Amino acid sequence: MPDIRQFKGMLYLVLFLGITGFALSGEVPVLWFLAMIGLGLNAWLVRTGRFRPLPRWLANSLTLMALVYVMAQIALVGSPPLMFIGQFLVLLQLIKLYEQRANRDYAQMLVLSLLLMVAASINTASLLFAVLLIVYLVVALYCCLLFHLKLETDRAKAACPISPEKINPLTLRQDQRLLPRSMRRFTGFVGAVSIALAVLVFLFFPRGAGSGVLGQLQLKPPTSLTGFSGKMDFQTVARIKQNNAEIARVFLWEDDRPIKDGRPFLFRGIALDAYGDRDRNDNREWSRSGRNTELVYEVNREISASFSVRPRAGQPVLHQRVSIQPNGSSVLFALEGVYAFRPDREMRIRYSPADESMQSTDMQQGMLDYETWSSGRLARPNIADRIVRQQFPQVQSNPRVLAALEQYTRRPEIIPAASVHRSKLIPLQEDNLAVAQAIEKHLQGPDFSYTLDLTDARELRGGDDPIVAFVTKMKRGHCEYFAAGMALMCQSVGIPARTVLGFKLDENDFNKVGGYYIVRESSAHAWCEVLTRDGWVSFDPTSSRIDHRTAGWGWWRGVKHFFDYLDFKWGENVIAYDRTRRENLITGMDRKSVRYLTETVNWMRDLKRWIADLPNNPRFWNFSSLFVGGIITLMVVGLFVFLIFFVTQKYRLRRRAERIGLDNLPPSRQAHLARQLVFYDRLMSLLDQHALPRPRHLTPREYAQGLSFLPPEAYDTIRRLTRLFYRVRFGQAELDAAAQRRLNRAIDALAASLGPPAGG
Repeated sequence: MPDIRQFKGMLYLVLFLGITGFALSGEVPVLWFLAMIGLGLNAWLVRTGRFRPLPRWLANSLTLMALVYVMAQIALVGSPPLMFIGQFLVLLQLIKLYEQRANRDYAQMLVLSLLLMVAASINTASLLFAVLLIVYLVVALYCCLLFHLKLETDRAKAACPISPEKINPLTLRQDQRLLPRSMRRFTGFVGAVSIALAVLVFLFFPRGAGSGVLGQLQLKPPTSLTGFSGKMDFQTVARIKQNNAEIARVFLWEDDRPIKDGRPFLFRGIALDAYGDRDRNDNREWSRSGRNTELVYEVNREISASFSVRPRAGQPVLHQRVSIQPNGSSVLFALEGVYAFRPDREMRIRYSPADESMQSTDMQQGMLDYETWSSGRLARPNIADRIVRQQFPQVQSNPRVLAALEQYTRRPEIIPAASVHRSKLIPLQEDNLAVAQAIEKHLQGPDFSYTLDLTDARELRGGDDPIVAFVTKMKRGHCEYFAAGMALMCQSVGIPARTVLGFKLDENDFNKVGGYYIVRESSAHAWCEVLTRDGWVSFDPTSSRIDHRTAGWGWWRGVKHFFDYLDFKWGENVIAYDRTRRENLITGMDRKSVRYLTETVNWMRDLKRWIADLPNNPRFWNFSSLFVGGIITLMVVGLFVFLIFFVTQKYRLRRRAERIGLDNLPPSRQAHLARQLVFYDRLMSLLDQHALPRPRHLTPREYAQGLSFLPPEAYDTIRRLTRLFYRVRFGQAELDAAAQRRLNRAIDALAASLGPPAGG
């Protein structure tokens, strides 16, 4: 019996895929690298014959040490334990790999690898991992089949030992050549059927509650969007900008036309209008003042929230569809002037009319899809003075900071000379817009520069407030400093202003393959909004900031966008597939089936009516109609005759193959030999007519040798035709048309020599 040499290689491949899947899911490249070193070293030792199993005491000691390490990590770190359990499984696989002695160790490694992939599946929804999981399942199935065959082979060898000298080398090589092919075919068939059944179960099996099962065992908690929690210090956006992780995708339509040019947009999150504390000088955070009254809405798929009046006729409507990953934040993002919101699930949201920001009442725990409609501009005040006095009774920011900035801002080289002595008691004045534009231009000037490196900021500013030091001394910082500096400079001269946290999207974030914007944490941005006679106006004093991302449409960027589009569709259509989507799928299929059936019935009814009315139609009887009708009739008749001929030929070839004994061959090989062996079928038919049928228990050679009682010439012809049959059937010989004609003449001569058939 042959050794199952393929098993070891497939076992290493299964372990490689399992460890790679866990490392991809848990984002632990160091563990993967170390495990690959251990796996490769073991494979080299086994291949070169240097492998020696670990002693039992050493393997048990290493297992206990790994267990103690994992328990200590769970107790000390306090994060979800699944990551450390997976690490323990990886270590246990490596220990078993170096301990392998018998089939039991191989079985344990296969089980551990499967448990490792289960742990990885709980944590990730990546398309790349899904592809890896499918490959793993097929390879693991093939490896398990080889392992079962190895067990049976070992058991048979133990029961009936055969020395290697007694095994025919040709038989051994034949078995080793055919075994992998047959096993691969069987594995492919079982894998294809399993995947098809899995897809059917996934699409149509009833889906109940339970989507949160094992949800607390994810390897890492959702990444928090620090800085979008309602307060902001001066390193939050900087930390976010250093993370290039994708958190959302945004589809945009303008007046029902999809936006495909990647134009820039400010994706608002939360607005903050109060800096520091009026009574404390050490509070250096932005927050929302108490005047932001919030409204609570209950919304779902069918019920949307309407915040304000729709845009007037002629104003564009910006429709957004957002798919946002879980990020530990309650902030909901939208373009400026949002007036309607509709999510894909039932939830409660808070909306602030004062700053037009939205938040969910609970922290986002899963992927959320929602739609918003915006006008593209912020609200415009009505009865300006009364509303402004009511909404802005006094400035909420720290007065000491405003006093320090007021002296700097009122310089003629910064704001227009006519506005230097403007009053702070009237928030809404004619020059609000001009003053804001002048401050923005000043911050964008050559004296200020953009940087994320503020390691020496504490020494440069001394004991001053960070914003005061940025505006008056340092003159370099990131977008938070620019936005906060402009907002406080405006507030210092009596102009209502606020900072806004969100994302700036442009052509670098636009995926041309899918037609959507990719929102990354590195796209986080802060800007300023100022109240003018025309309403709130957005200003971006860091619009000239340094951007190291590559612009343009290179081939590599296109490839990345293509795979991002596949990953997005995977998450949208597979990961987010729930009971509602299943019901919609079944309902849609039912509607399409009814529509197609109705259309078919109507078409057949119309065809029947047309045929019935055809003799009464005078145009049918003209020459051109008769000619076209004749051509169509001939084509239909010809097609019908061809189909009859084709089916008849297939039937005749199949019957001929059965008579010759080819019915156990593959269909393609069977048809080919049936065409080649026409002469032998005629020979058997001729002998059958002379009452000389071939018994089923005799081979063609044995049957031919038993006809020695025939005349010598006939006997010799039958033996030569039988030898030719063997050459064609088993020797891969081919007969051309000329050879077929010569054989037919030989059979005709044989029929003449045998005389008339029996009973003829």
